[in-house]
Amino acid sequence: MSDGPDHIRVGPRTRIPLSELDISATRSGGPGGQHANTSSTKVELRWDLNGSPSLSAEEKARVRKELGNRISREGVLRLTDASTRSQH
Repeated sequence: MSDGPDHIRVGPRTRIPLSELDISATRSGGPGGQHANTSSTKVELRWDLNGSPSLSAEEKARVRKELGNRISREGVLRLTDASTRSQH
């Protein structure tokens, strides 16, 4: 199973297609100078865990156990990062 630009690898045999991920950039609040306050440097990733065909029921249960506080009632995992003030 090779790595490619159309998916991310989340385990030795598990890949999630990028088409299942919703990634957006927004302005990040707080200190950081003019560039950080006017640029979209906070990145948010949303992934419909419940609707994903990429993981088995057992794998989904493990994600819920480990990241349950980041999963909405609708089963959407939401991760954000604004630590580097960059979309990269």
